[in-house]
Amino acid sequence: MKIPIEAIVQAALTAPSGDNCQPFTFEWDGFQFSIIHQPEIAQHFMNPHFVASIITLGMMIELIKLRAQQSGFEIDVLLSPSLGDSRNNLWAKVTFKKSATNIASPLADIIDRRFTDRFPFAKGVFTELDWQTLKSVDLNFPHCSWQFAPGPFCDIPEPLKRSESFMWVHKKAVENFISQVHFSKREIAKYRTGFYWQELGVGALDTIPLSLMKLRPAIVHLLWPLGLKMKIESVFSKNIQTSAGLICLSADDQENNTLVNIGRQALVVWLQLQLMGYSVQPMTSITLPYYCSSRNWLGTEVRPELRRHFQETLETTKDFFHLSSAETPVWCLRFGLPSSPHRKKTSLRKEVSDVLSHTDPVKFSNSGLLKNLIK
Repeated sequence: MKIPIEAIVQAALTAPSGDNCQPFTFEWDGFQFSIIHQPEIAQHFMNPHFVASIITLGMMIELIKLRAQQSGFEIDVLLSPSLGDSRNNLWAKVTFKKSATNIASPLADIIDRRFTDRFPFAKGVFTELDWQTLKSVDLNFPHCSWQFAPGPFCDIPEPLKRSESFMWVHKKAVENFISQVHFSKREIAKYRTGFYWQELGVGALDTIPLSLMKLRPAIVHLLWPLGLKMKIESVFSKNIQTSAGLICLSADDQENNTLVNIGRQALVVWLQLQLMGYSVQPMTSITLPYYCSSRNWLGTEVRPELRRHFQETLETTKDFFHLSSAETPVWCLRFGLPSSPHRKKTSLRKEVSDVLSHTDPVKFSNSGLLKNLIK
């Protein structure tokens, strides 16, 4: 059986990752497909214990599953029990087998068109028909749940409004983010990761302070009282207010395998919303830091006032999305009708040849790996 491994890698490369850093490589020996995490690429203030990378792994697994189904294959996945450990880079192994049903999901058809829209939306109303369509999609993953908050959002709780701006007063967070913003085609050609400034939902004049921050990240503290704070909060508020809805993905335990399933669930929601004609943007700052706070994953470099904000806002976020006491918010998506259908709708991606290695076949072994059942 001929497995279209290059097409599968191409699909996996479309998985969202923190600031589009794309921290994975792959190996194929003709039988097993290995997913290898690159911790040096994934170092980020918003990625303690590689929590964001684990969520990306879940998205990759779901993308691999969808692409394999198109060619008539099912997959089995073995996960490492030490996900998040920088000493272990082999995070998963995938094997393929011929499908008995040969039924592909319509979500596979839009994998290559999935994109992040950071601009204000054209609002739109999430209709009852849309709601029934989304509910009909299989989103049942172990220890995961999702909640929908419909727009319009005229009265966002103040702690949630401040979430985005809190990221900008942390030096390391600014350094991590701004290093991935590119201002020239030469940078884009060189890195194939991160994003072009035009994807950020800002105007040409905004590139001036962004360029200064890329040269000297510490300058953010000088720019903050001179209008940067107002700009960040204005963009964040407008993006929320123009959204048709927010979706929060939550976990009821603190297992890394559940984070993988959160990623799988998020990818299905994202693709389904785009299939329905909506644009999507992840709102990491209003959920993921609070999850990390609940697991005591915030590093010692996090300023005390930021740490207090995360702890205090956790309950506000749970109340806003009507989560139970057992559920902790992990990831959030905003969605709405695209404001411009002509805007570029693809992100920078590495080439398959940059991340895929072909190796000699090795004897199959599940030693040190845990079986993860793929439905």
